[in-house]
Amino acid sequence: MWECTILLDRVLLPMSLISMKNSIDREMNGDIMQRRYQ
Repeated sequence: MWECTILLDRVLLPMSLISMKNSIDREMNGDIMQRRYQ
């Protein structure tokens, strides 16, 4: 049972961090593009 939770932490945590980073990058890129075109 413990091994399952460790496996989930090892897989899901990096995935959620990556998706968070991607969304932040997308927001920052959107801000840059908006400023560039204003």
